[in-house]
Amino acid sequence: MIRLRLLPCWGFVLLFVWLSGYWKIMSAIFLMMSIHECAHMIVAYICHYSCDHMDIYPFGFCAQISDIGYGSVYRELLIITAGPCMHLFYPFVFRFFMMHGWISVAFYGYLLMMNQSILFFNLLPILPLDGGRILSEFLHLFLPYAKAQRCASLLSLGAIMLVIVCGWMADLIGWLTLMILTVCIQKRMQHLLQDRFRFYRYRYEHPFQGRKIVHHHQDLFRMRTNYIIEGNQMIDEHMWLKRLHQEQEKTR
Repeated sequence: MIRLRLLPCWGFVLLFVWLSGYWKIMSAIFLMMSIHECAHMIVAYICHYSCDHMDIYPFGFCAQISDIGYGSVYRELLIITAGPCMHLFYPFVFRFFMMHGWISVAFYGYLLMMNQSILFFNLLPILPLDGGRILSEFLHLFLPYAKAQRCASLLSLGAIMLVIVCGWMADLIGWLTLMILTVCIQKRMQHLLQDRFRFYRYRYEHPFQGRKIVHHHQDLFRMRTNYIIEGNQMIDEHMWLKRLHQEQEKTR
């Protein structure tokens, strides 16, 4: 059973929508983003990931998928790209609605523009947007876990700076959005160590069998079976993780 969480901000949004008369626009955004998130959730279910809960924001559902970022990069790329792919079908749906007289030609044009803007924004290589998550998954194909996480965060900050320099989101809402994304990335960077050990715990409980890699990093590559060289000896990742797990138990 998936838990639904309705956030307190809903009261203010409903009041704003009622007073401003923007209910058609807000309803369209809510439906588009909710279908987007449901696509993530359905593909996650197919790939044997569980959805812990769904937050209900004024702009739509937000699925919280358990253990994403720790498992197979290829399966997670399917999960992440499922959402943006839905926006490729929306123009056909909008045209169908217009041809049957359910929406006006003017509103059809507005929905097309809004859909294009949402898709472009969501694919920016900035965490926690889908574009940033896709970037992070690709980095995990080549870099050990901790380095990939740091690089994803730093590249996200660089992408925000590029957006500012190019003036792509120069209005008030754009600046506020970029500010919120910057705060999210900074909070993410503050918790990189905790996230790293959550990955190790997941890996210890879900051993990975794949191509072997031998290296000197005190870390693991997600898509490889790791053999770590320490001095004159080489240990496999299961023994390395077991030792790390025992050390953590002793410090508690």
